[in-house]
Amino acid sequence: MGSYLTNNWSDSVAGGRGLADNSEILIDGQQCLHSLEEDVLDKVAVPHAQGQPRLWPEIGKSELERYLSRILTNARVPSDDEMALCRTYGHCDRGVTYRTHDQRTIQ
Repeated sequence: MGSYLTNNWSDSVAGGRGLADNSEILIDGQQCLHSLEEDVLDKVAVPHAQGQPRLWPEIGKSELERYLSRILTNARVPSDDEMALCRTYGHCDRGVTYRTHDQRTIQ
């Protein structure tokens, strides 16, 4: 199903009207979460049990239960150090998806 990585560090800004920079941000996994959203919002047909592409409302109860029982893993890091978060993001693509030069956090 996939996984995503978030920074769970949170601190309020002066006056307590919001979170400090880099609090509660998604570090890696945007494509995974976006794909899940596209499926649930019927924007893309996804192959289900027998490989037939179907929209969310078209899947049966047993397929729905199987789909919803899959685990979407979330890992969290606690940091207020932007460069450390950039390095963490950089480590996430090792051997999975090549990032172009402009997509890299550390040039």
